Parts: sequence; structure tokens; C-alpha cells
Amino acid sequence: MSNLVLSYNGIDVRNSNDGEMLNLTDMWKACGSDPSKSPNRWLKTESAIQFVEFIEENLKGTNAPFEVIRTLRGGIAPATWAHWQIGMAYAKYLSHEFHAHCNSIVRA
Repeated sequence: MSNLVLSYNGIDVRNSNDGEMLNLTDMWKACGSDPSKSPNRWLKTESAIQFVEFIEENLKGTNAPFEVIRTLRGGIAPATWAHWQIGMAYAKYLSHEFHAHCNSIVRA
């Protein structure tokens, strides 16, 4: 996924150098920054908690990085990063249009 460029509404969604993590804060900004749909709020929903736990459990024992959520507070660029599968779930939560856009980028 590292070679893909995900851009929406003129905002690039950064991914980690290894392509395993997506910047949820960038995704949120690209979809209009609705405070009720911030990464922090979404990650507290029962659905997100269950999905994050599922991804964590399924990554155990693989060579993938175990840290599936990384929150950087303060500084120049505070942000929430997540494993790409969690990012795709967050895209679906943000909007159907954005989710479909992300799917088309991944498919290409």
C-alpha cells in the first residue's frame, strides 16, 4: 500500500514508510473535520473497539508491526495513525463516498 497516493478533497492522506499505517487525522480532515467523527471519538465506539481488537489478535504471530494504533499528541503534527485495515474501516465510518474512493484507489 506504500506506493498508493490517497488524496481526497485536495488533502493527501499520509501513510507510513512501510505502507502499514494510515493517518486517520488526514482522513478526517479530508472529509470535512466533523468533530463528531474525529478519530478519537470513533476509536471509542464499540464497533471500532471490537475491530481494533480483532486486527490486534490477527496480527499476533505475524511479521507485521504489532502497534495498530499510534497517537502523537502535541508538537508540530499531532495525529492518530492506524493499521491500514483500521483506516479502511474508519473511511467507511466517515462517509460512503470517501470509503468508495479509498476502495477504488486500493483496487487500482
